[in-house]
Amino acid sequence: MAPARKTLRGLGLVEVLVASSILVISVTAIFSLLRVSIKGTERVEEEMLAVSAAQDLLDFLCSIPYSRIPPFQGGNPGRKDVDLASLVGLFESADTQVSRAVRRKTAAMSLEGFDLTISFERLLSEQSVQAQSRSPGGGLGQITVAVRWTSQLSPGKTASRSITLARLVTDDQELDL
Repeated sequence: MAPARKTLRGLGLVEVLVASSILVISVTAIFSLLRVSIKGTERVEEEMLAVSAAQDLLDFLCSIPYSRIPPFQGGNPGRKDVDLASLVGLFESADTQVSRAVRRKTAAMSLEGFDLTISFERLLSEQSVQAQSRSPGGGLGQITVAVRWTSQLSPGKTASRSITLARLVTDDQELDL
């Protein structure tokens, strides 16, 4: 009697194709999620840089008593909008200590691709504050820092983004430069 032959069965072509398809679909999904995650991280990084720059500039400007901000020329007498480059020019007529501090601060800020706009607005004059409170004191103002930038969403797609921070200030703040 002849010995029994063992039949070894291997993988067929259909099974190999199904396994390969599942592997390709899984890897494609993982890489797509990775790409989306990287884009999300880049957007958050841009936003954090904008918030940090706006907060830093706003803190600095709020350390200057509002009475030391030079009077506004032309336009709305109670409001002045300037960009970062014009900020030094606005304070040229101010006392030298404030002017030097503003020049140092703007020179230290390098935000390529970001557009900063600073707004100074007088909400109440010194006379109206004194009339309402019957006590000496300065006016009330608002300083707003807006940062705008363009974010690359995908090749050929961009989106304009912005963040705005504002703070109320009074004339009686201490000067801490």
